[in-house]
Amino acid sequence: MTCKEGGAIYIFLNKLGSFVNLLIRVMLFQFFFFSGYDKLQSWDTTLKLFENEYAISFLSPQMAAVMGTGAEIIFACLILMGLLTRISAWGLFLLNLFVMVYAQHLHTEMGQVDMFVHYFWAIFCMVILCYGPGMISLDALFCWLRGRKKKSV
Repeated sequence: MTCKEGGAIYIFLNKLGSFVNLLIRVMLFQFFFFSGYDKLQSWDTTLKLFENEYAISFLSPQMAAVMGTGAEIIFACLILMGLLTRISAWGLFLLNLFVMVYAQHLHTEMGQVDMFVHYFWAIFCMVILCYGPGMISLDALFCWLRGRKKKSV
């Protein structure tokens, strides 16, 4: 049995791939959104975190906290909806990369487990970057509507 284009197995795997992409987007949303939400709930602690733990040399701690927290919440919501999905995945990938580079506790022996988790978030972002949001997304809906509009003109 082969998996040629248009065959039953091919169609099933394509639909399954869209569902897997949705699951990855939900996981990314949960991780990043609630991380940002927690930072909003305790803003004083967040500012101390950005002053001490995420000491980014080229940004003030206040600016870094606003940008990081805003990016976590906005990109997470967009990725969940599947809207501007690749841009959002890129944003979350870069945010995760900054955490991996600047979070001082990740570079200790105790932080190696946490660093390993950040590798997974990076891989999940890269999957969405490379394969897109799948058919269960607003991006796919808008592409489909745009295609219908071109056919009717």
